[in-house]
Amino acid sequence: MLIKYPGLLAIGWTLLIATLTLLPGSTIDRFNLWGILSFDKVGHWGLYFILSFLTVNYLSTLKKYNNLVNSLITILIVTSLGIALELLQGMIPGRNFDFVDMIFNIAGTITGLIVYKIFTNFSQVI
Repeated sequence: MLIKYPGLLAIGWTLLIATLTLLPGSTIDRFNLWGILSFDKVGHWGLYFILSFLTVNYLSTLKKYNNLVNSLITILIVTSLGIALELLQGMIPGRNFDFVDMIFNIAGTITGLIVYKIFTNFSQVI
């Protein structure tokens, strides 16, 4: 276990993502880094990176499944959440559905799992 109270943190982070994702567009500032990479995309990646890290950490503390199954469950849960919230954004005033946001959500999810695996392997060596 890398984090104390992993289930509570994962739920809290999920609520934070849902809140930020479903805010009306007028409350969100737009920031663009040199016209190439918007803060929005980096934000999507980062939020889902952390969520997948917290989720797989929580699942591993349950000791119910092996690491591969925990990773697959995490991908299923976190990716489904990202897709659902992105679809819901299409119904929020000033927001819209963005397929590229979903790609960044998935990329953050996978990166979070990779980093978790690196951390757990490294902590076993120490």
